[in-house]
Amino acid sequence: LEATRALARPRAPEEYRRAINVMQQENDHMTRLINDLLALARADIDHNTMHRGNVDLSEIVLDVAERLESLAQLSCMTIRIDPLPELLVPGDQTSVTQMVTNIVENSLKYGAGFATHVRISGGYRHNGDIAGVWLRVSDDGPGIAEEHLPHLCERFYRVDTARTHRDGGALGDGSAEIEPAGSGLGLAIVRAIVRSHQGDISIQSQLGMGTVCEVWLPKGKGAASPNHW
Repeated sequence: LEATRALARPRAPEEYRRAINVMQQENDHMTRLINDLLALARADIDHNTMHRGNVDLSEIVLDVAERLESLAQLSCMTIRIDPLPELLVPGDQTSVTQMVTNIVENSLKYGAGFATHVRISGGYRHNGDIAGVWLRVSDDGPGIAEEHLPHLCERFYRVDTARTHRDGGALGDGSAEIEPAGSGLGLAIVRAIVRSHQGDISIQSQLGMGTVCEVWLPKGKGAASPNHW
């Protein structure tokens, strides 16, 4: 659409530059959508086909925080990590890494301009008779209205699409200049990965009070049992 508008009549070089920028952003968004759909499809397949082994959730957190540091800076936020013990869970390294990435990325994206930090903490906790580990990602962002909470992990559900677009025409004719936007699949992918690892996820939030996303996963074999089990 933007290409058609750009070629409809001669334009100034600056208008062409802005049109190309819009097309690049749309392409980035489509690429992200395709990758998210592939990730969701992988999470939906028989989880027995995944490569399983003990993965250290605390190491994954450190790696993810380092990779997302530039996004945190763009969002004018900091990533704070509480002291984490070794948190071994039986799982697929790639999937668990994407799970943590999506949760932290979501907090940074929707906290931009409002929140000051994302805090990550974790530990050990039983779920019934099953020993496991928990990972909590919290922020001091704008929060989410209660009516949205039950739907956050649904596919393509987005609380606020307006914050991923800027008003104004790239070509001065009413077209939207689109910023990189989420696909509405980030938390759906998280839930699918958590379920494939026999875990649980909960999200709590209040308007003006920030959001807390917590994941619980069964403990891996060979993981040390802390004194406070």
